[in-house]
This record gives sequence, structure tokens and C-alpha cells, in this order.
Amino acid sequence: MQTKPKKYITVEGHPDLARDPDTGAIVNINTRKVQQQLEQKRLKHQKIKEQKDLKAKVEGLESDISDMKNMLSQLIEKL
Repeated sequence: MQTKPKKYITVEGHPDLARDPDTGAIVNINTRKVQQQLEQKRLKHQKIKEQKDLKAKVEGLESDISDMKNMLSQLIEKL
């Protein structure tokens, strides 16, 4: 059994929006724009993850440098 495509009611003044007559919900009918927004969201999350990873690496390097400074101080004290 094949279902009929829904007939949306256009929203005046908003060419990308339509109202679902069954539920009354407003839906975005511009699939290209929806895909762009999803890609922007994905890129934003990826950038946040990269920033967190970079911050963790920097903190690790700071810790390593601190350890090396302590070891050098101990070596100097022994001399």
C-alpha cells in the first residue's frame, strides 16, 4: 500500500516553512537549509572536541615541563 504525500499549508511570509494539517506543527520544507544547519552543528561539535583535546594536550605538556624542572632542580642540588 502506497501512502500519499502530505499536503502542507504554506506559512505566509515564510517560504521555507509549512504547517502539517494533521498535527498543526510547523515544519521546515527547505531540506538543503536543514542539511546545512545539521552540518554546521556537526562542525561546531567537532571544533569543541578538538579544543578540548588540545587543552588536554597542553595540560599534559605543562605537567611534563613541571616534572622536568623538578628533576633538574634535584640534579642541581646534588652537584
